[in-house]
Amino acid sequence: MITIRKLTEENELLGELLGIGITAPGPLDSSNGTILNPPNFDQWALTNVTDYFRDKFDCTVLLENNSNALALLENFYSINNQFKNFVVLNVDSGIGSGVILNGQLYKGSSGFGNDFGHMSINFHGESCRCGNIGCAELYASIPNILAFTKQINHDFADWNTIVDLALTGDIQALQVIEKEAFYLSVIITNIMNILDVETIIFAGDLTYHSSLLIDLVETQVNQQIIARMVKQVNIISSSITYEAPVLSSANLILEHFLKGLSH
Repeated sequence: MITIRKLTEENELLGELLGIGITAPGPLDSSNGTILNPPNFDQWALTNVTDYFRDKFDCTVLLENNSNALALLENFYSINNQFKNFVVLNVDSGIGSGVILNGQLYKGSSGFGNDFGHMSINFHGESCRCGNIGCAELYASIPNILAFTKQINHDFADWNTIVDLALTGDIQALQVIEKEAFYLSVIITNIMNILDVETIIFAGDLTYHSSLLIDLVETQVNQQIIARMVKQVNIISSSITYEAPVLSSANLILEHFLKGLSH
């Protein structure tokens, strides 16, 4: 907020402030600008963020799920009309997802039609803070896969280190990559059997030297999906790796502005 005020008050902006885009983990009430009860973002629960910024800056303020916003960014800039139907899997501290169907963001009837991180993949698993049992996020998110990693090697401190070691052939690091590939293949198989999209895009921490992980996941998914006799699943890594949250937030306002011009 300090940066925005500095730019506007010191006339460093070359034009008017079109608006402020805000992205956050879900679930959200985007229409009312309220962060509801994100499992990994509890300090912001039931916070209306758009009213606050709208009062401060007297401009359009939009709130959107961070993975939805990333899917929109991919749709308009990275994919470049290559795919009309795809899912972004954003894996970091949790698992977020954004769904583009027929070139448009799909959110479901109430705005919650995209939360594959809270798809149950273990009916006898632990209770998730979202209220479900055995959610994918409890297994395949980076903190949880690192917790599994500690059982193998206490020196594996972060995902990037594990990937680097796996690429050198380290057996223990490969075990971790294979475990993550297994969990992701379960998620993606379910996604493909329901939505039959053209591609899956990895975002977040998974984009780091992702070729090994992608090869493993593609192999498993293409053995499991119901349509395996007629199609092969294509998985790619997001090319938007620099300041993706900032670009996604800015894109919300740009798209809103351009839509206004077309009406």
